[in-house]
Amino acid sequence: MKYYYYAQEGNRLGPLTLDELKKKRLKQNVLVWTEGMETWKPAGEVIELADIIFQEPPPLPVDGLVDQEVSRPKKVILNPESENTDSRHEGNDPRSVAFLLIILMITLYFSDLNIDSGKERAVFASVFIVIRIGIARWVFQIANRLNRNSLGWGIFSFITPIVALLIIGNLKKLIFEVKLDENLSKNQNALNLLEQVNKFYKVGRYSECLILLEKVSDLVIENTQVKYLRASAQFKLKMYEEARVDFESLIENSAFGSDSLLYLGRISIAKGLREEAVSNWTIAKERGNKNAQYFLDLNHEFTGRYLLDSTELKRKIGEQLLFFLGSWPYIDGILAIEESSQLHSPRTILSVYENGLDVQISRDNTASHIGIAFYEINDIVYNSANDTMEITGQNFTIKFSYNLENESKVRLKKLCSTFEHKEGKPLSCSNIFE
Repeated sequence: MKYYYYAQEGNRLGPLTLDELKKKRLKQNVLVWTEGMETWKPAGEVIELADIIFQEPPPLPVDGLVDQEVSRPKKVILNPESENTDSRHEGNDPRSVAFLLIILMITLYFSDLNIDSGKERAVFASVFIVIRIGIARWVFQIANRLNRNSLGWGIFSFITPIVALLIIGNLKKLIFEVKLDENLSKNQNALNLLEQVNKFYKVGRYSECLILLEKVSDLVIENTQVKYLRASAQFKLKMYEEARVDFESLIENSAFGSDSLLYLGRISIAKGLREEAVSNWTIAKERGNKNAQYFLDLNHEFTGRYLLDSTELKRKIGEQLLFFLGSWPYIDGILAIEESSQLHSPRTILSVYENGLDVQISRDNTASHIGIAFYEINDIVYNSANDTMEITGQNFTIKFSYNLENESKVRLKKLCSTFEHKEGKPLSCSNIFE
């Protein structure tokens, strides 16, 4: 029979059988030890204890209080002073689009375009209405992001799109302040603020989330839900160190543990600590997090495995195709391909996905897919002397002909930029653009 020990307030208690241990209602962070374990581990990391760990109920919304009847969400009033940080240019600049529309209007005015029939006029009018609706929707989103009257700006931009784009392109983001309802208790005001935080979070307004959560912490004792929301917003804003502190605190308090481990893994990836990330995701998976396997697939499960079927390929490099790189004659480098396919004069077809490369080597109706994650690539080298490209990793090499024409040069530059964004380091082939 197997016996267990557990730690409580610095004391070692036991030995206990599994049934006896179950009566102790251990939490996930309680240290346990049994024969065969090299060191003490949190109970949540011991697989055979998964069914006996005491599961705490989720935290109440604010300071342990039950949500009472809550008034309508508080209003956010705007301070007329502008922030120093200007968020107008998240994406395309509205002013640039306005100038393009002006050029288009002038071109149409001086062109010989004849629209005589009623059908042609109807089509032309429909196109302009669609453009107006698209601009109105875009301006609505910009106004919302700048803390301005989004509905008013949406209507204004539908009526006069060019003028609206020029004006809103020169506006800066307004600082907002929170006005609390004096007729409500602190807890009810805090609940209203949390409701607004959730709305802001859904539309990507993470800076505003942090401002509101700071106000919530001023009103009530900070609980785990507030801390989790704050850490999530900090992560979205790439405030990784601040987010890490909050997520680790949540894990210590056995709250949002598996989700916090998932975020800690993503923070580790952002810092280039892949082994640490895999460790966090593995524990999160053991604790029942359904999303952990997705990150393990992209960053660990298929490491060193390259010849994959279609399902495995998607799990390793993702499903989102970013762009097609091109097709060139295959030379050599992957022994498994050469032995299994026995192709003559095969071609290399490269596609760039969200997490790596799909290198398809094919001839006629026979094809093999090689999935290479970005983190597995050591370098991509272009040899101008013989027009070849070579992709190298820890235990693989792929070499193929590569004619650096204008179109392929643009796509190669895009690949170098994507890789550097993902892995934080440049590729040797990027030197051809200097």
